[in-house]
Amino acid sequence: AAAFWARAPRRGPSFRKSGESLGTWKRRSGRPVEALEMFERAVTLDPNNPRPVYNRGLVLQKLGRVSKAEQAYRRSLELAPHHAQAANNLGVLLSRRGYDRQAEKLFRLAIAADPAHPQPLVNLAQVLSRRGHATEAERLLRTALEIDPHLVDARLNLGRLLEEQKRFDKAERVYRQAVAGHPRNAMAHNNLANLLARRGDKEAALRLYRQALQLDPRLSPARYNLGLLLLRSGQAEAAARQLRRAARLRPGHLPSWLGLARAELARGDIAGARGALAQAERLAPSEPATAAVKKEVEAALKKALEKGPAAAPRALRGMDDK
Repeated sequence: AAAFWARAPRRGPSFRKSGESLGTWKRRSGRPVEALEMFERAVTLDPNNPRPVYNRGLVLQKLGRVSKAEQAYRRSLELAPHHAQAANNLGVLLSRRGYDRQAEKLFRLAIAADPAHPQPLVNLAQVLSRRGHATEAERLLRTALEIDPHLVDARLNLGRLLEEQKRFDKAERVYRQAVAGHPRNAMAHNNLANLLARRGDKEAALRLYRQALQLDPRLSPARYNLGLLLLRSGQAEAAARQLRRAARLRPGHLPSWLGLARAELARGDIAGARGALAQAERLAPSEPATAAVKKEVEAALKKALEKGPAAAPRALRGMDDK
């Protein structure tokens, strides 16, 4: 890369443009560090060109250097105020940090600059949905699907929005369309399973959760949801296995640890329940849900100890014995 760019000043703009193209190729080939070097040199040689500035932001975002990526996107917009992709990507980063009002302005800018691009419509719909503007959010999602009927994120978000409004028949139809159109999308299976479980069709929900996990064994929401449904169905052993894996996949997810504690209690393993509860207490000691499970565990332990010494070994068995 250094030898390539050493020739750039004397070879002119077309040569520098080929360097940007090489950087794009490296980014798409999964070589972000090399791509970043190409784009940084391109920006140095042509600092007022928004294209390499934007591409530098893309790579920085890929590398997890979010604040630097934000700066790059802002600089792109200074150079090209109607740069739809920069506005959209900056909006995404701000929305993730909770700055929804700023993100909304950026998504609207991206939509105005490029009305045919569906992703800013989906992103704006998410922001508006969180703020309670369901009608406009639904309109935006349906518009995005008119532009691109295969955009699975738009379809899943529309399904969730309809489900939140208790329009269950329409939500189920949308989720089924997502599964039919994207049979290898694990989250589509998970979301349809959630709705069917909510509507009382446990067998279909269990089947869909398992299909989701066949497609993506590391999909922690499906693992957690399957565990909960198994627990409610009286299958404590199977529930504990799923919830244990869910908690390990997402250690910071409080409901997984609380669900695991309840599953361990249901299968009679009080020590396992205490271990899961301890993890929950590390995450959220003052959370009411944690306090509720703690009472259940303490009550079970007290009852076991009242039965005498024969119950103590089972009550005090460690989680590592599984």
